[in-house]
Amino acid sequence: MLFRSSRDELLRMTLSELESQQRTCQTSAHRVMILQAGQDWFETTHRTKEGQIWPVEMAINRSPIAQDVFFSFIKDLTERKKWEKQLWHQANFDPLTNLPNRLFFYDRLSTALSQAKRDGHSTGLIFLDLDGFKPVNDRYGHDAGDWALKTIAQRWSACIRKNDMIARLGGDEFAVIIAKLEHADEAVAVAKKLIESLETHIRLPGNASCLLGTSAGIALFPTHATEIDTLLSAADTAMYASKTNGKNTYRMFTASPNTQRLDSEWIKYADCQLI
Repeated sequence: MLFRSSRDELLRMTLSELESQQRTCQTSAHRVMILQAGQDWFETTHRTKEGQIWPVEMAINRSPIAQDVFFSFIKDLTERKKWEKQLWHQANFDPLTNLPNRLFFYDRLSTALSQAKRDGHSTGLIFLDLDGFKPVNDRYGHDAGDWALKTIAQRWSACIRKNDMIARLGGDEFAVIIAKLEHADEAVAVAKKLIESLETHIRLPGNASCLLGTSAGIALFPTHATEIDTLLSAADTAMYASKTNGKNTYRMFTASPNTQRLDSEWIKYADCQLI
């Protein structure tokens, strides 16, 4: 791609003009380092004369004969980067709904909690389990169930902020990470939006339709837990409370402030059923 430029054009170009991701001062410092070391190997991105950006691998070596001459070898990494991106997406996203999968969810939750600890803000976690999903599979078949899951994923993705995450944990189980909370009511508002988004019938293949609900459990860091495992347990327990107390609703987990572990003897639930 780079060699759309003529030889004369290349000879007139500076390194700063060629580099797309480094500032001039960074390019100058890198050049000094290469001059001192006599060689370097690195990946970077270059800019074509049309302004297109492409990834490259650079190998630079000083001439063994003329010490002020360097040889640069450039390899186009465009196809390799596409392949790496595809592999990463396959490893981290659910193939049916295209939502982040369980593995990516745990990674993002860990990152969100670490940042919350560092910055001193709250993080919300919502566990979701669909109500009435099994009868859809039983009556209309798994293709219809898959269609319903994809529709729900689209609706729920529209309910969360750009910096938050909704993930499919498996089957009909989902989770939402609310990265930064100013107040607990924000998590409640998200749970309400998720529930309300399913009030409209889902059109299925073959002119069929279905109406599903969801049971949601909310837990907050650091209000309900200060570690990832206890936060997950709190959200999961609150979700099951929703399921056993009417379904298609949500519960906020609340615990005694003096308790050090998750224990059914001190678990209680806020009465926040959606009417």
